[in-house]
Amino acid sequence: KIKTVALTNFDTERLRIILENGIPVVSNQVQHSVVDMRPQQKMAELCQLTGVKLITYGTVMGGLLSEKFLDTNLSIPFAGPPLNTPSLQKYKRVQSPSIYY
Repeated sequence: KIKTVALTNFDTERLRIILENGIPVVSNQVQHSVVDMRPQQKMAELCQLTGVKLITYGTVMGGLLSEKFLDTNLSIPFAGPPLNTPSLQKYKRVQSPSIYY
């Protein structure tokens, strides 16, 4: 028998539905950084109220917020170190103004 569940990348609405159906969720891992602070809008409050641990990843956006990329204009193609991994490309998309909603 499964006693508890840990989730990854569930949004607030889906987490709420799962909890309302009696599923014992212990944690939800989501992306969070100074560029992408969406979990602070509703997710953090729901987790605090229900005792679900909120675990974050991507806090330095795959290194894009590290000294390696300091003073690099990421809006110019191929400026600075190459964004040659799926992870770095994803974080580049996250920081792009065109994807904010």
